[in-house]
Parts: sequence; structure tokens; C-alpha cells
Amino acid sequence: MLGSAMEVFGTVLRQLIDARGLTLSHWARSVGIAQGFASNVVSGRRTPPLDAIDAWADSLHLAGDERSTFLDLAAVAHLPKQSQARFLTVIEEQVRMKTEMAAWRHPSGRLHQAYDLRTKGRSQST
Repeated sequence: MLGSAMEVFGTVLRQLIDARGLTLSHWARSVGIAQGFASNVVSGRRTPPLDAIDAWADSLHLAGDERSTFLDLAAVAHLPKQSQARFLTVIEEQVRMKTEMAAWRHPSGRLHQAYDLRTKGRSQST
């Protein structure tokens, strides 16, 4: 895991902006902030403003778990440094568990494979 929660949030924000094919300056203009401030947030030098974080999530079209994680990371960036590591670990574990559960639920995932094995066994024994 990266250093501070501000760095983690900045890395996630940069990845989201890049994944949407936006430049940092274009995204900054779309949410009404200076490009320099956006650059400072992305680099982990400034905390994201909590009063604007919902609008930032909207601008990136975040929903569901992705939005929740984004909002959680923004909030953790405002905690005292000695508390940040513990909360980042919790968020990281939540993301890992959600990813694993999604793999189990996916048609090519383990849950479906296990179900297929059980149903094949039944049809062969009848």
C-alpha cells in the first residue's frame, strides 16, 4: 500500500480521470477547481474538499462500491496520520472481499462452477 491516505486518494483519483480519457486540467475545469489544486490533490499534497467530493464522484460517473470506496478514501485523508493506516487497511480489505465475491458470482467464477459440478453429479446419478 502507498504512504498516506492523501497519496492513496490522489493515486485513485488520477487512475479514475485517466480511465475516462480526461486530462487533469479538463477534469479540474469540469468540477470548478484550479488545475494547480487538482494537481496538488493528485500528488497527495492536499486533501480533497469533503464538501465537493460528491460532485467529484458525480463528474467521474462513480456508482455503487466504486463510489463508496472513493468517498471513504476522501474521508480517511482527513483523519490524523496515526489513524489513516488502520482505516486504509480496512478499505483495502473491503475492496479485496468485494472483488473476490464478484469473482464467485460471475458466470465463469467459482460459485457457478461449484453449482455446475453439483447439478452434473445429480443428473448423472438419476
